[in-house]
Amino acid sequence: MKHTIILLIILLGPIVSSAQMDTLIVFDISNETMEVIPIGPFDTLKISDYVSGNIGQWENHEQLDLNLPTNLPPGTSFSELSLAKNHFDLLNYPIRTNVAIVWSDSIYEQYASCSGTLVANNIVLTAAHCIGYHYVDGEFVWKLNRYVSPSHSDGFPQPNIGKIKIDKYVILKKYYDQEIYDVRYDFGLLVLEEPIGEQIGWLGYGYNYDSVFYTNPIFYSFSYPSIPEYDGLDMYSYFGNFNYIDIEFGRVRHGVTGANGMSGSSFFYTNNEISISYGLQTHSARYRLNRRENFYAIKKIDDLYNVGISENNYSKSFIKVYPNPMTNYSNIEIANPDLHNENLTFILYDLYGNECKSISKIKDGLLQLKRDNLKSGLYFFIIQSELEMVGNGKIMIK
Repeated sequence: MKHTIILLIILLGPIVSSAQMDTLIVFDISNETMEVIPIGPFDTLKISDYVSGNIGQWENHEQLDLNLPTNLPPGTSFSELSLAKNHFDLLNYPIRTNVAIVWSDSIYEQYASCSGTLVANNIVLTAAHCIGYHYVDGEFVWKLNRYVSPSHSDGFPQPNIGKIKIDKYVILKKYYDQEIYDVRYDFGLLVLEEPIGEQIGWLGYGYNYDSVFYTNPIFYSFSYPSIPEYDGLDMYSYFGNFNYIDIEFGRVRHGVTGANGMSGSSFFYTNNEISISYGLQTHSARYRLNRRENFYAIKKIDDLYNVGISENNYSKSFIKVYPNPMTNYSNIEIANPDLHNENLTFILYDLYGNECKSISKIKDGLLQLKRDNLKSGLYFFIIQSELEMVGNGKIMIK
């Protein structure tokens, strides 16, 4: 198959220190053309970063178990795969952000060919081999006639969402050009025709080059396995932390055998306030960590192709943090006057999900966060009323 290639030239601002340029290929499904797009400059010395998610208009939030699973099989650190609908309401957040990627014109339409996770209003994170592959003669073949189906169960999409058409495929050019499969580049994005994230929300996404991070928190994964012992019709789940971490090569393992259909599923960190994807399943039980270029690739595609709202639902709170980064203190201002009379609480977490500070009874939408004994690094915070979370954000401490 031949495709027209369009080189998109984008003017860039000043290059940051230790930055590098990587490129993406964006394949437009309707007219079968490709664009080559630079991700842009990014700081290769930054150890970690993340973008928080959005719970959407359907607010129901599942409280996930944050304790390590018990009675694990030998050599594993994740629970066994189990049918998600036996443990969770599939229409609750963050479960509903996990999607099946299904064929549209096959007798096996009800089966998932891969899994994925909504990480922006109309963008799904998945594996590149779920999007395309190199054929025997070296030609790259795109997998067409695919749809996305959130919370796919019993062989059917959720009736109030249905199946969503995919507008564009996005992969790293390194994956497109490679002659030998390299797991580090098995990263892909689906740009959807409809901004379903406005309804169901999406996970955050991030990267972290500190190996200790992957041994402490609980990570969850929801996917659609389709080998005989599973039916290929339903969402399955497991959780735990990782017993093998290779930061240099960008992979982690947990010892549980994977299956067809699970490729592209995220493993995400959660503290039941925010949920952030830090990587995805590639083949079998191998998970590939998000790298810096993946993180900035998602941001680039979100900026270029988001067809709906791109701000967090809580943006109506207009939370300002200054100075940020902070040295001795920062001011946190909630500019929305409707919240000034609410009984609000500010909670600060470190990157491992540990609560570091809590400040209650915020007056007139303004509080001052003092450094005290907080160490240098990236922190995230939430602001909640007696009924719900009304805002969140990040603070960097020098």
